[in-house]
Amino acid sequence: MEKSTEEADGKEGTLDTGGCGVGRAAPRLRFALQMAQELGISEKSPDYRNPFKTDHSEFFPSADTFQKALREEEKRRKKEEKRKEIRKGPRISRSQSEL
Repeated sequence: MEKSTEEADGKEGTLDTGGCGVGRAAPRLRFALQMAQELGISEKSPDYRNPFKTDHSEFFPSADTFQKALREEEKRRKKEEKRKEIRKGPRISRSQSEL
């Protein structure tokens, strides 16, 4: 049973692991602190980063403008491909109303 020892020894963020060893407690402690920061239970540290978050624009401010330009270029290419797709192939007549 893990419990906070903040009240007992005054050290914030330390966990009593019940004697299972310091080596095994360190990853658990880091995970518990990251989880608390992600859920908003504790205040986020300045170097906090969610490694599983797909949107990294908050860490790379220039990435937002790059992504915007990339999306615009992709839209332009799709329009061009669609236009080329319509023009392909032999035609009996130029207008659809003659059929």
